[in-house]
Amino acid sequence: MANLILILGDQLTPDISALDDADKQHDRIVMAEVHDEASYTNHHKKKLVLLFSAMRHFAQQLEKDGWQVHYQHYHPDNEHQSLEAVIAAQAKDLKPERIITTECGEWRLHAQISEWHKQFDLPVEIRPDTRFIATKQEFQDWAEGRKQLRMEFFYREMRRKTGLLMDPDGKPEGGEWNYDADNRRKWTGKPAAPATFRVEPDDTTRAVIDLVNEHFSDHFGTTDDFHFAVTAEDAEQALAHFIDYALPCFGDFQDAMSDHEDWLFHAILSPYINSGLLDPLSVCEAATQAWYAGRHQSMRWKASCGRFWAGGSLCAVSTG
Repeated sequence: MANLILILGDQLTPDISALDDADKQHDRIVMAEVHDEASYTNHHKKKLVLLFSAMRHFAQQLEKDGWQVHYQHYHPDNEHQSLEAVIAAQAKDLKPERIITTECGEWRLHAQISEWHKQFDLPVEIRPDTRFIATKQEFQDWAEGRKQLRMEFFYREMRRKTGLLMDPDGKPEGGEWNYDADNRRKWTGKPAAPATFRVEPDDTTRAVIDLVNEHFSDHFGTTDDFHFAVTAEDAEQALAHFIDYALPCFGDFQDAMSDHEDWLFHAILSPYINSGLLDPLSVCEAATQAWYAGRHQSMRWKASCGRFWAGGSLCAVSTG
C-alpha cells in the first residue's frame, strides 16, 4: 500500500527523514500553502515570499525527480484552509497505509500533528529530524544535573563530536575555544563591507510576490527588492559568497552596527538553514575546508570561524 508523506515548509531537502525508504511509484508527497500556517501570526511579507517560493521550487524538483506530489497553492478561497484539512482530503483519496512526516520544529504545529492518528484513524509516523547535529537525547543527557545551560559549553561538546577546528590531540585549533574578546571592533567603513548576495526573482518567485502583495497586504514589511535564494543551488552560492567575501572579517565586526550597511559581514544564511536549503553541518564544513585549504590563514579568520559556529550554525536548525 501507499504512504502519504507530508513535507513542511522548513523541510525542503531530499534528505529529510520523511523520505527515507519512500517509494516513488506508490507514495504521495503532500505540500501545501494554507491560510492557517500563513496567518496564525503576522509574518513578514518577505518571509512568506521566501517560503512559498522555496516550497514551489522544491515541489517542482521533486516532480522532476519522479515523485508524485500533491501541491496546494495558496488562495483565500481554498476549500482546505489547514494542513489537517489537506491531509484529510488526500487520505480519503489515496487511502494510505499510514501518514509519514518529519518532526515539526514548531511546538504548536507538532502538537496538532501528534493528534492526527485519532482524527484520521490512521497510523501517523513522526520521524526525528536528523538535520540537527545533536539529538534531543544528547542534549538532555548533557544538560542533566547542570546548574547553568551555557551555550559555550554545549558548543565545545559539539566541536569535539564533529571534530570541527580540532587538532589531532583533541584540542581546539589555535589553543582557544573562542576569541570573543578579540572580536568586538568598531566598523569605521574599512574594510569595505561586501556586496550583498542577490538572486533575481524568476517567474515562480514573481508570482508569489504578487500573491503576497494581494492577499497579505495587512502583514508587516514589504516585498520590494526581494533578492533571496529560493533553491538549494542558489543557497549554496550564497554560502560560497559568504565564505569568500565576508567570513574573513566577520569575527572582528560581529557586534558592529552601521547606519549605512544592513548586513556588514554577516552570513545571512539562517533563512536557508531554517528552510532546509542548506544543511548546518555542511555549512560549518565548508568554512573549515576553506581555512584548511590555506585561503585564509590568519588568526582573525580562525576567530571568525569559531564565532560563526558558536552563533548557532553548529548546533541546530530552527524554524525561524
